[in-house]
Amino acid sequence: MATTRFEQAFTTYLTNILDARAQGRHHDHRRQLFTAFLQQAFDVDVAELELEERVTGLRVRGFIDLLYQYLVFEFKRDLDQERADGLRELSTYLQAVARRRPLGVLTDGVRFEVYLLEDGRLQLIDEEDLEAVADNPVGAYLWFEAYLFSARDVLPTPEDIVRRFGARSPVFVAARASLRAMFADAKSNPAVHVKYTEWDRLLAKVYGQSVGADDLFVRHTYLTLLARVIAYVATQGRRPRASDLLGVVDGSAFRNLATNLAESDFFAWVLAAETVGRARDLLAALVAHMGRYDLTRLGEMDILQRLYQDLIDPADRHDLGEYYTPDWLAELTLREANYEPNKSLLDLSCGSGTFLFTAIRLLAESGLDPHDVTRWALDNIVGVDVHPVAVLTSKVNYVLALQRFGGLSTYTGVVSIPVYMADSLISPESRTGLVPIAVSPTESFHITEDMALLPAFDTIVDEMSRYAALSHIEREQADSGFREWLSRQGLTRCFTFWGHNLRLMRQLIAEGRDSIWAFILKNAYRPVYLSRRKFDFVVGNPPWLSYRYVRDAGYRQGIRNLVFAYGLLERSERQLFTQIELATLFYTHARRRYLADDGTIAFVMPRSVITGALQHRRFRQAEPLSKILDLKDINIPSEPSLKVFGVDSCVLIGGRDACRSEIPMARFVGTLPAKGLSYEAALSYMEIEGSAYRPPAEAPASAYLPRMIQGATIVPRGLWFARPATDGVNPRQPFLITDPAVMERAKEAWRHVHIESEVEADFLYATLLSNDLVPFGSRAYSLVVLPLHKRSHQARHTVITSASAFASGYPGLGRWLTQAEQAWEQGRSAATQMTLNERLDYQRTLTDQDPVAPFRILFNNAGTHICAAVIDLSDGLPTCHGLEVRGFLAESKTYWTACETAAECHYLAAVLNAPCVDNAITPHQTRGAYHGARDIGRRPFQVLSTPIPLYDHDSAAHQQLVALSMECHESVASETLPLDAEIGRLRQRVRSVLAPRIAEIDEIVRELLGLVGE
Repeated sequence: MATTRFEQAFTTYLTNILDARAQGRHHDHRRQLFTAFLQQAFDVDVAELELEERVTGLRVRGFIDLLYQYLVFEFKRDLDQERADGLRELSTYLQAVARRRPLGVLTDGVRFEVYLLEDGRLQLIDEEDLEAVADNPVGAYLWFEAYLFSARDVLPTPEDIVRRFGARSPVFVAARASLRAMFADAKSNPAVHVKYTEWDRLLAKVYGQSVGADDLFVRHTYLTLLARVIAYVATQGRRPRASDLLGVVDGSAFRNLATNLAESDFFAWVLAAETVGRARDLLAALVAHMGRYDLTRLGEMDILQRLYQDLIDPADRHDLGEYYTPDWLAELTLREANYEPNKSLLDLSCGSGTFLFTAIRLLAESGLDPHDVTRWALDNIVGVDVHPVAVLTSKVNYVLALQRFGGLSTYTGVVSIPVYMADSLISPESRTGLVPIAVSPTESFHITEDMALLPAFDTIVDEMSRYAALSHIEREQADSGFREWLSRQGLTRCFTFWGHNLRLMRQLIAEGRDSIWAFILKNAYRPVYLSRRKFDFVVGNPPWLSYRYVRDAGYRQGIRNLVFAYGLLERSERQLFTQIELATLFYTHARRRYLADDGTIAFVMPRSVITGALQHRRFRQAEPLSKILDLKDINIPSEPSLKVFGVDSCVLIGGRDACRSEIPMARFVGTLPAKGLSYEAALSYMEIEGSAYRPPAEAPASAYLPRMIQGATIVPRGLWFARPATDGVNPRQPFLITDPAVMERAKEAWRHVHIESEVEADFLYATLLSNDLVPFGSRAYSLVVLPLHKRSHQARHTVITSASAFASGYPGLGRWLTQAEQAWEQGRSAATQMTLNERLDYQRTLTDQDPVAPFRILFNNAGTHICAAVIDLSDGLPTCHGLEVRGFLAESKTYWTACETAAECHYLAAVLNAPCVDNAITPHQTRGAYHGARDIGRRPFQVLSTPIPLYDHDSAAHQQLVALSMECHESVASETLPLDAEIGRLRQRVRSVLAPRIAEIDEIVRELLGLVGE
């Protein structure tokens, strides 16, 4: 950037335009000042500026003030007073030059508002006030440059690519609008529908559930089109000609370079008849923008990594979803794993291809001849990912690496990029040896393990597809011809399955449902082949996704089967299953299925797998490790979580020298100015401390463990939590409304729920939210409407529906439930098959509770510190909002157990609130992105080296704890605990008030549990 020239031009322009605004100068004068600024600051050719462009052919005629490339400028003297007129004129002008896919800029010369015309309406997408950035000319330059693309021979850094083409760039905003319109027109096309459906099916494995979002499909399409353009420009050294543009999408433009760099995949839908013309225009625009870069330097780094992260993920993805691996960490991992360039390498979750890119660079740095780099890489550096965008992005980065570090441009062999779109967890069914590739719930292609290992597999798929497309011949003729072709290849034995596949493909083509299956089949079998081959190094950053976020039923079952098969959990450990990380399954599966006997595995992992997290206990026992790289103390202030990833992380390395006892650990400490640094730059900010890791010792469980029960899932809260609509209600049938206090934290689907009705007092209960729990007490009970009904005094409670409520003579409850059931049907996700009552009483966590049990201990399920309190109903039931309730029921954010005496409850409350117990479970807690340790669960009864003993009435120590707990409860009950106070600070205040007694409790519990050194 010519900073000096721009700063001088900017300062002069700002002085002049502010003066013009102060004097109320005409908009023509302001336009002249601005055009002069463009020429001086950005060297814009005056011939490219179209002034007073006539607009004709519309109901409103006029002149565009200034037209530059795809930007329509409308100048006004007073932006606030003339905005309505300006927007009306902009709308007209944008329609007139719609073929340019323009953006409209409404301005008074100082303030700039950028608009997009979509579906006939203007949308404000960006704005800038030059007066506000007067002291930041660099920021002003970057803002203008993102629209003008005036710079030439720009270095293509990841940051610059994101700024010009990322989610907040004008290029993306305009392209997304165009793609949305194209997809709306083509969505009903059967071939396009198949592509969209199969894309969604694959994404369900990435994100845990169906995404089904048109906008995400459009984002993915945009990124893949851009990646293809980058690949072409980088490898051919020139922009594609008009005749090459569509070949960039279907791959034909790359046939002289790589046979599978771009294929007719999910995102080739833009070539549908309804959209192909607009696709060509869109590609031409992307090509024009890409031409601003120094094409000779496109392969220097993984330029697509940041763009991939910026564009691919749904807005509501879970915090532990995909996070890109920075270049420095990929290189650190490979170097610390002693990666040798003459060894084969496999990345089973390759993402944008960072590990592959880095491995190719290290291969080149080892001194190999460029042609040998290309030959060796293509045979030995392999990537797999289930994410279709990741696969294309990784292929492009792979090619860029070979172009930069190898001899790709002069390589004479066949180039097939070894990056495949497949699920690396796939394995043949043990009984049949089949790998089924599902088309629908009742249709599947069938591939056997032996077939998957055939060298001619891709050729067979192609020939099968050609025979299937012969619609002018009978089915029997197609079968016969394909059988004869297989026979000449010496593959007659394969026809049993290939004949089935041929007939299914023929049916799909006849019904317009084929457009993607050859591509899927060529990729899906690869894990079977790779597992037979084995690799010297298996590396990567696997998905960090807890099992509970996997919604696809079939995929869940497959994961469960593998977890049990590898012994990562026992079938009896049901309560831990939802917490297990897919990352541990990936690690174990990768080591056992893909790694050579003397190979090395190196995975970036959530750090919770090496702490005492119970769900990873068997993983720690089963997986021998050679080295651990601890990244917990690497801080990155520019990242939202301040960490390399959303949570603390580490690298696990297993090799020939692996052991299970004392494992070398390198602890990296430092603060990085940014996540995206080179290896050398990152190391300059770090110190490395050597230490040893000893897996946490296994502790015996407390006898209390099976008695600790998680509360009921009283969700969505807006359907059950209530409060009186007004003061002075009828206590026997009060008029209630949804409690607005619980809606503040409601998920988006339930945020606007509102229920109101009179409800019979028989169905009013109290519960205690974890957020209202403090040590030795609580600040307020919550009122809940619960449809619990007993048909006789001795019977168990059952959960009834609205119809049953009406039939049982409870019309108030019936009206409440009617609204709740309607809201449930409207708000529940498509993956949720449970009825409202099934959700409420999931695993009988509601009806197994006794609402009038006199003594219970309650403690929080999640949080940094344990908070326990006694619920004593022996002197009567609590009231909520002045209303009497029928009992107390624990909800799912708490654990509870009933005790025979109040003394036993107070004993447990004292033990759980003891700081030494809190400290002892900390290493065993999972950690959140922003708030440190977060899960408590039943850990106090599982991980202590000395288990919490059963209450003993004859124990002096136990009696002391009972007395101290009772004193603490009385003290807390006398405190005023504001409902609007932040709960963390409120708990600190309570602990401060109770400090002398808590210290006494802690001393006794330390002695009782042998935690003196804690």
